[in-house]
Amino acid sequence: MRICYDNQRCGVILLEYRCGADGGCVMSEEQWGVQKILGRDFGDEAEVLLVLSRRFPGVGGTIATEKAVLTAIRQEFSSKPGHAKTLFYKHAMIKKLCDFFHGSDRYAYQHIPRPLGSATIMRENGETREAYFYQWAQGSEGFPWFYVDREGKRAPVELDEWNKFVSSFYEAGIDLSYDCTVPDGEVSKNVIHEMPDGAEHRSKFNCLWKRIDFGDRSMIFNPEACAKFIRDSREKLIRVFGSSGLDRYEMMELMLRHIMDGSLDAHSAGRLEILMRDYRKSTLRDHVASSLGEHTDAPLALCIPHENGDSFARHQ
Repeated sequence: MRICYDNQRCGVILLEYRCGADGGCVMSEEQWGVQKILGRDFGDEAEVLLVLSRRFPGVGGTIATEKAVLTAIRQEFSSKPGHAKTLFYKHAMIKKLCDFFHGSDRYAYQHIPRPLGSATIMRENGETREAYFYQWAQGSEGFPWFYVDREGKRAPVELDEWNKFVSSFYEAGIDLSYDCTVPDGEVSKNVIHEMPDGAEHRSKFNCLWKRIDFGDRSMIFNPEACAKFIRDSREKLIRVFGSSGLDRYEMMELMLRHIMDGSLDAHSAGRLEILMRDYRKSTLRDHVASSLGEHTDAPLALCIPHENGDSFARHQ
């Protein structure tokens, strides 16, 4: 399917609703919209695919991009229903807090990749995998946390903005310094630096890094403390988020309620679907623009299946 506006400059497209208010999307591997699988990695909790993708399911509907963009798909080894959606909500909470701290000038660089969607993937063998989609972080992990100084002594490496970043999230009940070293404590993990060359000889790294992996074993997330933080910071959050401040604040409240309670009542779930649809369209526009190096402001389309199910009516 191809929908273009604005002299053939294409943005993001809202497809037919597959997910329902609870975000329980079920898709076959063929429905991903993945054009190429570029790589795979494995951890304790999940397999991560590096792909070029055009389709992003999740709460609020399946969103398509005209051009394929570099994306990570985290497929959980756990098949617990709804697990990927909960991880997506945690990632989205952390991303919005990062936006807040960045917008409040606590640090200068965005250190959290964008969350893009979630789904239950039906594999060819009939098994299901909980999966969520997020922005691929360019660079590599594995830089040393320590170096040998001119006097031959072992000294800690300075990672610019790391302390400000960690302390900011700690105020919100989230420990993102957790699980950031390999077992021997010398080398980094879950922190991707964009310029790691010559790492073994450096005492300081610049701020071009991102924290990744928001699985249950890779961070400490206290939802009650986080809820208190956003309540206490309500006015500041709304001000920093600008014209979308009220909606983004309400979205954060509802995501936290889901994380704490495991579900939402029908009214709240429907409201979160509306808020999440707007947020995911916005963040996907940013993702496309940053991936392709161009500004994307094309209109969106809600695509509704015809009665025969073969094609789509297009409504601007």
